[in-house]
Parts: sequence; C-alpha cells; structure tokens
Amino acid sequence: MSTLTRQEYELTRADALIDKGYAVDEADAQPMVDAEYPKATDQAIEELRVRGLDTSPWLVERYIRLGVVKPPKVGGTRIWMKCTIDALADAMELGGHLTPAAIYRQELGLSWQEEQAIRKTLAAQREARDAQ
Repeated sequence: MSTLTRQEYELTRADALIDKGYAVDEADAQPMVDAEYPKATDQAIEELRVRGLDTSPWLVERYIRLGVVKPPKVGGTRIWMKCTIDALADAMELGGHLTPAAIYRQELGLSWQEEQAIRKTLAAQREARDAQ
C-alpha cells in the first residue's frame, strides 16, 4: 500500500510528539494522538494529505454528497472520527486520489514504511560520508 495506514499515521504523529518533547515514548504519546479526535474538516483533509491522499474541500464534499461518508455536524461543523476518515481514505485510494509521493511509491512497489527505511539508510550513509 502506497498510502499510510491508520497505524502508520498514528505512529508518525506519536514520533512527532516525541521529537518535539511533548512525550517520552509511544505509550506516552498515544493518548495525545487519540485526543486529536474528533477533527474538523480542514484537519481531516490535512491528515489525508499526510497519509498520501490528494484531497481538497470540494472533493471531500463530493464524497459526502455521494454518501460514501456521513460525518455528523455539531453546531454547523462536521466532525470527523478516525473511522470516518479511514472510510474516506479507502474510497479516495480506490478512486486514485493519491499525492505524487504515494504515486511514486505505488510505481516502485514500495510501502510507506519501506520508503522511510530507505530514507533512514541514505541519511546514515550521507552522515557517515560527511564525517570522514
């Protein structure tokens, strides 16, 4: 899969919280990641983009009008739970709405995790070369 799964996305969010010093480890970070939900539409769109889906407000509205997802409204604002975002992510991936990076991974047959491993290896090689 060229897009990030729910678990990969949450791991990425947890790592970001750890890197910024908000959490000590993944167990510490998970409640903070969970507290990010429900999300507003713009936050859900940003999550989808991070996960490798090329989306915009009009495209989200199209999927809502088609009945693919039905995020409830509270006070006139749609709220997005993990399951709603995941359902939209699945539909968008099937529809081919991928970011260039996700298309690149798809063309190479790489998962997001494999790409990250390659990036880490290359960074370590550059660092070792620069240290010489």
